[in-house]
Amino acid sequence: MTSNYYISTDRVASSGGSSMDLLTCSICHNLLWKPVACKTCENSFCLSCMDQWLETSNGKTCPNQCQYEQRKCPPLMLQLLSKLKIKCQCQKNGCQHILGYEQLELHESTCDYQLKRCSGCQQNFLKRDHFQHEQQCGQIKVTCERCQTVYEREQTHDQIQCLNKRQDNMQKEINLLKLQNMANERTIQQLQTELSQVKSKQTTMNAPFQLSPQPAFFPRPHPPASFQRPLSSVFIPSPINHLQNRFSSH
Repeated sequence: MTSNYYISTDRVASSGGSSMDLLTCSICHNLLWKPVACKTCENSFCLSCMDQWLETSNGKTCPNQCQYEQRKCPPLMLQLLSKLKIKCQCQKNGCQHILGYEQLELHESTCDYQLKRCSGCQQNFLKRDHFQHEQQCGQIKVTCERCQTVYEREQTHDQIQCLNKRQDNMQKEINLLKLQNMANERTIQQLQTELSQVKSKQTTMNAPFQLSPQPAFFPRPHPPASFQRPLSSVFIPSPINHLQNRFSSH
């Protein structure tokens, strides 16, 4: 059952002599369901109701405005609840069961009178009739085991349609494999190019180191013969002659 499950007091067939006011949640005003109590004021509340209440009150106070500290429901309260006789919630659908408080949850989760929606026509049917209806409903989706075509049961799906669909599926797979093959070939080509670059770089790194060749030595050219004169023909002034010239001028 969901957390929003509740039991209206109208469904109580027999209270066992207990006052319903004591067994009613002050938050939802329905019959207590899986109750917990406030340790301060000793009042009981539905577990789901109290969880929602604490979300709005920041987990500090109970509906009676006292400091809330959760504790188990008093044993006397549980004893009074166990004496109740409650009608099944599917009574409006034909269920005539009247059960004890502790047996109610198990029965209602498996009751044949609860409603279930058909996955084909989306109409509600009793649980006991639901399975038989879906075996015959023409709007139920069916999947062909050979070609995986999904169609409604009332639609036709003969052998020719099945073969055509299988042929289409096979052609799609072939096209997909071709695309994958082209992608693989491009990847292989790229890897081969990268491998060649790596090998070339490795060859260059493994080659022996060689010095750069030195430029050839060319001798300095001699001046032409016309510029060559003997040293004796070259006049080199003497420092003594220079001094004598100076004194003689005075």
